[in-house]
Order: sequence, then C-alpha cells, then structure tokens
Amino acid sequence: MVQDQDRSRLQNEIRSFYYYVRMNIWTVGLLVFAVLFAYGFAMTHYTLSIDEEVALELGSQYSWSGQGRFGITLLKDIFNFWNTNSVTSTLLAVTLLSISGLVWGYSFHTTRSYRDDQRMDAAGLIAVLLFVTFPVHAENVGFSMMSFELGIGWVAAALAVLFTFRWAVRQAGWGYFYSGLLLAALATSVYQAFLPAFVMGLIIHMILYLMKQDQQKKAMGYKQFLHMVIRNAAAAGGSLIIYKAADYTIQWFVPASGYIENFMAWGKEDPSVIIHRLITYFTSLFTGKVIYGSFLLLPSILASAALLIYYIWRLISGRNEGNAGLLAVCLTAFILMPFVLYILLGTVVPIRGNFVWSLLVASVWIMVYSIIRLPFLHRIILTLAAFAVFHQSNAVAQLFYGDYNRYQEDVSLARQISSKVNNLNLGEVPQEPVVYVGSHIQAEHHGIKKQEVLGYSFFEWDGGSQLRIQDFMHALGYSFNVPTEEQKAEGTALAANLPVWPEEGAVAKMHDLIIVHLSASPDWTGIRLMDNPPKETLQAAADIPFGSDNVTYSKDLNGEKGLTTSWSS
Repeated sequence: MVQDQDRSRLQNEIRSFYYYVRMNIWTVGLLVFAVLFAYGFAMTHYTLSIDEEVALELGSQYSWSGQGRFGITLLKDIFNFWNTNSVTSTLLAVTLLSISGLVWGYSFHTTRSYRDDQRMDAAGLIAVLLFVTFPVHAENVGFSMMSFELGIGWVAAALAVLFTFRWAVRQAGWGYFYSGLLLAALATSVYQAFLPAFVMGLIIHMILYLMKQDQQKKAMGYKQFLHMVIRNAAAAGGSLIIYKAADYTIQWFVPASGYIENFMAWGKEDPSVIIHRLITYFTSLFTGKVIYGSFLLLPSILASAALLIYYIWRLISGRNEGNAGLLAVCLTAFILMPFVLYILLGTVVPIRGNFVWSLLVASVWIMVYSIIRLPFLHRIILTLAAFAVFHQSNAVAQLFYGDYNRYQEDVSLARQISSKVNNLNLGEVPQEPVVYVGSHIQAEHHGIKKQEVLGYSFFEWDGGSQLRIQDFMHALGYSFNVPTEEQKAEGTALAANLPVWPEEGAVAKMHDLIIVHLSASPDWTGIRLMDNPPKETLQAAADIPFGSDNVTYSKDLNGEKGLTTSWSS
C-alpha cells in the first residue's frame, strides 16, 4: 500500500514538473539562449585542457576510483564514455546542467508555493538562469574527461534534494527518502563536492518552506522544526554512510590515491598561516579576483546577511509572529555553508570543488523576491538579474574562448618543437628519448583569461612537467620515446649548457638524448597538495597572490610579457 502511494506520488510529481515546464516556457526559451551564449563556443570548438591528456593516454585505466570518485568509473562503464572529446562532452554536460537547473527551479517553486500553482514563476526564472550561467561551472564543464558525469551528478543532487525534502516535511513516504538517499550517494560518488551541495539544497528548501509559512502567518513549532532538521540530517548522514561504505569496499581492490586527503592543511602548517591565508583568499573571492565574472557573489552574501539581520530584528523586537527565529537559524547555516569546506580543510579548495556558491547566488534572490511585496521592486530585481545573467554568460564565454586560444598556442608550440626535432635528422621516429626541461609561460592577454585551470598551458603547468608535456605531444600525434628517470636527470643537467627556447640550439641531441630546453628556472603553476609543500610555503603561504592584480611579469625571450608568478589551488 505504501509503495503504491509513493508510486502514485511520483507519477503526480512527474506530471507536475511537466506542467511547470509548460507554464514556464519562457524560462526554457531564455535558458536555451543563455546556455548558447555562455557555452555555445565550447560546444563547437575542440580543445584539450590540463589533466585531459592523462585521461586520453590512460583511457579506462585512469583511476577515478582511487580518488573516491567511483561513480565516474561506473557511469563511464555504463555509457561506454571512456573515450570522448570536448565538443561531445560539453554538449551533454551543459544539457544535463540545464535540466538540473529546471529541477532546482521546480523544486524551489513547489516549496515556496502551493503544489498545484504552476503559474509563470518569475523568481524561479531568476534562480535557473543565475545557477546555470554562474562562472564556476566553466571549470567543470571545461573538464571533458568528467563533465558528462558531473552533469549527471547535478541532476542526481537536485532530485535527491527534491525527494528528501518532500519526505522531511511529510509530503511523501519512505520511497522518496530511499530514492533521495541513493541519489545523493550517487552524486557524492561522482564528485565529493556534491555532498555539501546536497546539504545546501536542503537548507535552502527549509528557508523557502519557513518563509511560505511565515507569510501565511503559520508558526512552525520548535519540535516540528527539530523533526524536520533531524530528517534532513538523517538523509545527508545516511547518504554519506552509503558512499563511505562503498568507497571503503572498493579500496580493497583499488588503493586510495590520497588525493583528497592531501588537501588537509591542519596539523601540517602553522594555524596562524592557515587563518591568514583563508582570510586573504576570502577577500579576493568577494572582490571577484578568484572567479572571473563573479561580481554577483558579494551582493548575494550581503543580501543573505540583510535577510538574517531582518529576521533577527523581528525576533528581538518581539515581532516573532511566524518563524523569524527559525529563519534566523537557517539563514545563519545558509551563509556559513560555503565556507565549511575551506575551514575544515584549512586550505584553499579549487573553485571547481565548491558547488555551493552557485546555489547560494541562485537562491538568495528568490528569498529577496519572495519577501518583497511591491511589484515595481520585483521588476527592478528582474532587470538586475537579467543584467547579471548576461554578465555571467559573457564571462563564461570569454573563459572558453581564452582556453581555446591557449590550446591553439599550445598546438603551435608543439608543432615548432616537433619541427626542431625533425631538423636533427634522426629519422621519422627518433630512437633517442626526448627530455623536456623547464616550462614555457603563456602570457595572459585579452584573448586568454586564466582561471584555475582554464587558460593555462601544458608547457607551464606543474612548472613544466615531463609527463604532462609528453602526453600532450602524444595526443597531437607527436609520439617520441619516453626517457627514464635517470635520463630525465641527465637531460636536466645537460640543458644548462644549451640556449633557452626559442633560440637556435635550444633543441639538441646530447649523449643519446634529445633535449628541449624551454626555460632555465621554471615557475610553478599548478595544484599543490599539502603532503609535500615546498619549503618556502610555510613562510609565504599567507601572501599567495590569488588575483590577477597580484601577478608579476617579466620579459621572456620573445620580448613578450610573460607570467612569472602564479598560484592555482
């Protein structure tokens, strides 16, 4: 009987979503336009980005499960998606991201309105468009090696929140709970950052639900509120237990790489350095120096704080009819949630690893829109949101355009290196292994925007990595023999006697090695994990230049402005 009721509810849910989409066809139309604006270039131009050369080289041997992301392995096996390309992956990833945006919009709408109210949802329009175009997605969509699976993860996370919250407020039975539990575990197994996003989604729904009751002058009792919180917490904790149990089982067969754990800084660095670094990072984050095109982040935080202050004022002024106190508690959790991961780890999490920001920016303006009753203010919010969506979409498009230009410059450099090797007259495929020494920095200019991974060259990442460069060359069809560790060390020592690229003689045959001397003192650009920090890190960590304004430059041998200091975490 219970199963039949849940099945009937699910059928009604699907019909309700269908009617919501039909009644909000303008949202769908504008979403298509925004998606084509933001991601259209990436969906039509092939590129290869950092780490994708490794996945391309290893194929199904790439160890996603060793990073605790066994969901990616599972999905790649199911959909036979080990070998792909940036165009196909981006198309699928953006389609799934858009679907998840519609699910979020529907879920927000039915939480703050009556279930059968499917009228044009202006607030939902704001949320969907701001969510899908938020520039942080560019990093993940740009990873064609996993972007399709991340798209599935976003859909799973949105559905998990929808099902779980229905169950938490007793609008659905245990079937919804189990479905939400498994979907949240699946999303977490794809990328661990989906768990905080799942929790953030539940917090947002609690706020919207309490605001609806507050506007109807219905007060939720503390016991009822606690029961709702416990149910949501049980779902989040249960999904984590399922994920960890599966991950622990898989580690019996696929040893953990320690990649995630190595981001932990507490106990490895001076606490004062960690705190100073986080404060510096947050300052750069809020001023738009970390996420290109994220000017809406600071206003969203301020709007969240204003809502919190309003409900606290209502609470202490004795105007607590409704749920002012409970809303103040939830809004506090809402504001703090994006910072939890940073504080727990004590290090700067890559922006592609914190999905919570896009949900915060998308949802806070629904809250502001809902609390305001004046129509002309609604129109102002919609106008400002339209400007923000345009700004964000343009920023995403610029990031992808810049990364495409970076790729073309990398291809050009690879061709030049191959030509120099061919000029050594050692045959079509030389027997001598090729040793790459140093790095080649690509200048950031109007055609290349550098953010975390996007825009960075294969020849500069990790300070010029032999493995990364040779895999990239191989991906382009330049298959040279690979040196041993001893030959790499010997080649590095011999390179000191050679001129630096692009001078004549920078590519030479010495001691049965082909040496490509890219630079004398490579600068580091890449992700540093905390298990083996450089000796200068503890001294200088607090002064890491997160924004492009802090990047220093020097002239390279071409006379161009070249990047000499960069840090991406």
